[in-house]
Amino acid sequence: METIHLIGVGGSGMLPLAELLLRKGFHVTGSDRLLKNPTELDHLPAPIRKRLRRLTSLGAHLFAQDGTGITEQTKKIVISTAIEEDNPDLRKADAFHIPISHRAEELHRQIGDQRLLAIAGVSGKSTTAALCAWLLLKLNALNCFVGGAEILDDAQTGIGWTAVHVAHGEWSCVELDESDKSLLRFQPEIAILLNISRDHHEYEENLAIFKQFSAGVQKTILLNRDDPGCRQLSEELGRDPRVKWFTPPAPADVMQTENGVRFRFNEINMFTPLLGYHNAVNLTAALSIINEAAPHANGRTLANAAASFPGVRRRLQRYGKGNIAVYDDYAHNPEKIAALLTTLQQHYLRVFLIFQPHGYAPLKFHLPGFAEVFSTRLRKQDHLLLLPIYDAGGTTNRSISSQDLADHISFSSIQTVRDRREAIAYLRDAVRVKDAVCVVGARDDTLAEFAEQISICIGFD
Repeated sequence: METIHLIGVGGSGMLPLAELLLRKGFHVTGSDRLLKNPTELDHLPAPIRKRLRRLTSLGAHLFAQDGTGITEQTKKIVISTAIEEDNPDLRKADAFHIPISHRAEELHRQIGDQRLLAIAGVSGKSTTAALCAWLLLKLNALNCFVGGAEILDDAQTGIGWTAVHVAHGEWSCVELDESDKSLLRFQPEIAILLNISRDHHEYEENLAIFKQFSAGVQKTILLNRDDPGCRQLSEELGRDPRVKWFTPPAPADVMQTENGVRFRFNEINMFTPLLGYHNAVNLTAALSIINEAAPHANGRTLANAAASFPGVRRRLQRYGKGNIAVYDDYAHNPEKIAALLTTLQQHYLRVFLIFQPHGYAPLKFHLPGFAEVFSTRLRKQDHLLLLPIYDAGGTTNRSISSQDLADHISFSSIQTVRDRREAIAYLRDAVRVKDAVCVVGARDDTLAEFAEQISICIGFD
C-alpha cells in the first residue's frame, strides 16, 4: 500500500480520515503544529493526546510540521482548507512533486462506490450523523462511518468509538461540511438537510451552497419541514421528485427530563439519553433517513438502539456526579447556544455559561447574534463568563476581543475573565447546589479538560 501524508493530522476532520486510511491498510504519516517533538505526546491536551496515540497504535508515524515527515516514498499529501500556502510540509511536497489532495476529496475516494447516506446542515449534523451510524450498526447495516465528533464509549460493552467506524454492512454514513464547501465533492444516494442559517457564510450563500449540493444527490433529499431555510430551498428546487420531508415532533409532544427525551415516532415510543428538544429533532432526523435506507427495519430494534446511544463528545457532555452539574459543549453559533441554554434552563435553577469564542473572524462574524442571544436568553439569575478568544495561530486579524462582545450584551451578571484560573475562582464563590455550569466553545480541545477540572474543583456530593 502507498504512503499518504496528512498535514494537520490532529484536526477534527483529519483524525477520522487518518484512522480510515490505516484501517484500509495504507501507510499513514502525519504532521501537526502541536507536534514539536512527535515522540513525546505528554505535553498535549489529554483528548488530542489520546487520539494521536490511537493513531500510532494503528501504525501511523507522526512528525513535526517542518517537512521531515515527507520523503520520496510519500505518494500523496492530504490537506484541509485550514492549511496555509507557506506550510513547510507543502513546500517539501512541492519540491518532490507529490500530488496534493483535499481531505474531502480523499474521503470521497475512500468511500468509493459504497451506498452513501450524507448528513448536512448548519447545526446538529455531528449528533445526527452519530445517531444514524449507531442505528445502522444495530441493524447490521453499517459499512463505514466518518463523522465530525466522537461517539462516547459504549457503557454496555465498554467498546470505545471514535469519529470513524468500519463494519461490513450496506450503507456508509458521512457528515458533510458546508463551511469550506467540501460537501460539494459528494453525490450521496440519500441526503438529509437539517437546517440552513447564517454560519461561516451569509445566509444567502449557504442557501446557494446547499442548493448546489442538492443537485448532486442521486435519489432522495430529506428536508426539515420546520426549518425556514429548508422550506426556501424546496421552493428553489421546484417540483423535484427527490425531495421528501421529515417533521420533528411538536415541543409539547416531547417529554424532557434530566435523563433524556421521550417522544413518539411512527407510533413507536422513542427515548434517547440526550438532553434537549433539539436532540429530539436530531433523533427524528436520524430515524427518518434510516426509514429511507432501510424501510423494513424493525421499529422496536430502532427504539432499543436509540435508548442505548452513549452520546457524542463535547455535546452537552456531563462531568462528575455531584450536586453541581458541569457540562461541556461545542456550541459556536447563536442558534446552538440558544438551544443549549433553553435545555439547561429547564432543569437547573441557575446556569453559569463560560463562553470561549473560537476565533477572531468568527467572533466578528457572529457578534450581533451572540449579543442578542446572551441579552435575551439568559435569565436574571444566570451568569455569563467570557474567556479570551481562542487563538489557533495562522494569519488573521486580531483586532477584536471578548470585551468587545461584552460591550454589546445587555445583561447584568457578565464577567470577562483573564484566564481559566480566574473563572474557577469566580465559580467557587458563586455556584450553589442545583446550579449548572457549562463550558462552551469550538476548536479548542482543552475545553473538555477545563470542564473536568471545574467539576473537580467545585463539584461536591
